[in-house]
Amino acid sequence: MNDKKSSVRKWGIVLIFVIFAILATYPAFVGGYFKGTTDGQIHFIRFEAITAALKNIEIPQLINFMGYQNVGQAFNGMYPWISGLIFILPKLFISKPIYALFVGFVLLNFVTILNTYLLARHLTTKIYWRLLGVMVYEFNSYHMIVMYGRNAVGEMLAYSFLPLVFLGYIQIMEGRRDGIWALGIGMGMILNSHVVSALFTFLILGIIELGRLFLKKISLAELVNCVYAGIVAIVVSCYSIANLLLIMHKNQLITPWKRLEQISVYEMWRAMLNNSISDVITWNIGLVSFVIFVAMIVQIFKKEKEGSWKYWIIGAVTVYFLTLSWIPYPKQLGETFLGNIQFLGRLLSFVMIFIVIGMCLYLEVYGVELSQKFCVGIVGISLVIMSSAGVVTFHNTKGDYDVRYYLNNNNYLSDINEGKAGWYDYMIANPKDNNRWLINIEDPNNSFVNRLDIKSNYSSLTFKINAQKSERVQLPFLLYNGIKYNISVNGKKEHYFNG
Repeated sequence: MNDKKSSVRKWGIVLIFVIFAILATYPAFVGGYFKGTTDGQIHFIRFEAITAALKNIEIPQLINFMGYQNVGQAFNGMYPWISGLIFILPKLFISKPIYALFVGFVLLNFVTILNTYLLARHLTTKIYWRLLGVMVYEFNSYHMIVMYGRNAVGEMLAYSFLPLVFLGYIQIMEGRRDGIWALGIGMGMILNSHVVSALFTFLILGIIELGRLFLKKISLAELVNCVYAGIVAIVVSCYSIANLLLIMHKNQLITPWKRLEQISVYEMWRAMLNNSISDVITWNIGLVSFVIFVAMIVQIFKKEKEGSWKYWIIGAVTVYFLTLSWIPYPKQLGETFLGNIQFLGRLLSFVMIFIVIGMCLYLEVYGVELSQKFCVGIVGISLVIMSSAGVVTFHNTKGDYDVRYYLNNNNYLSDINEGKAGWYDYMIANPKDNNRWLINIEDPNNSFVNRLDIKSNYSSLTFKINAQKSERVQLPFLLYNGIKYNISVNGKKEHYFNG
């Protein structure tokens, strides 16, 4: 009987997760369309190419023939796609692209919820506090901004595996070797999602370890287990890392700009009070999450309340403060390794995970003073209503920025294939000037582009040139060193390139 009750309870929790995942997804698809932004167009078209390759039982090409102005950018090589299978697998079975995208987001949110629950289950024995932790991490405004305001696919995938990283790390700190697997797999999947997120996750874990070393709380076994977890992460992400290193080593690339773009405190407050998730305004964690954050900060100053939860909340405060425009960072700092983060708002991922960890640890000890059902009900309902309202408001607002795609089942492929934003990322640099594009099809003086009829699929590209006479031409297509190309002219194989 106990086994039956336990089984029913587990399936009940899974059902709750599914409901949460749908609640977090449906508002972005109201009306049967999805509002795409710059990053969405960049990633959705490469997922189409990867899907087509998998349908033909082929390993996806490292370069992209579809989309990106058809210049052969190496987005598949430079942007990991393994974790993107969350979006790709539904496309293998669902022919309608918007329905497949909806299922992909439901799966993404389910994975985020599951990983957060695994972390919360380790931190507290109370089911309601676990669910509260899940809801705070899932339904905060920052998460909605990443998914729907920015369509930052790599970041949203990394966000879903961040709880697994900290579950494993906390287990290792407690002397448990099983944390090796959680930390290793979580870190590996972040590497398979978004390299910048992985680098800053590693940096923050390193800072925490230095702090523990200073407090003399670290042990040799802990360091060894972290190294083992690193090995697991490398194994899990080796395909993505190998592709990235191959292209970077063999080619001189123009990488995305470096900068430390801070969060304007004024704009943050305006966005938070307006419940905005738009990428046009600014980053914020949402009013409900901010109130919880402030409440936890207040508890820090109560001497009678002790515990490791304080360290996590102090960490959240520290990281949060570092994102704000109050700090006059020198311009030179943005030109260093740290500038790869570009937007300091990305650090809000760590703020949210620290808040959830600190809150769960706090409630495990001091939550007896509160009504669990009432707190989860009020906070949970508020989070869902606020996040849904923010997403729907953004979703229904048309023409709020010059890069917008209102994608439905009829225009999905054509619109993302013709997207003109961000196509120049990781362009091969001009040999005469490493800061100039090798190809610039946006040059108004380049009339040759207008003479081209281009057809593409997941594995090939065909240029048809309108010419009155024989002539020597340069096609607007990149050839990356280290990648094999077969080139044909008039159907006859002419060249084989593998620089």
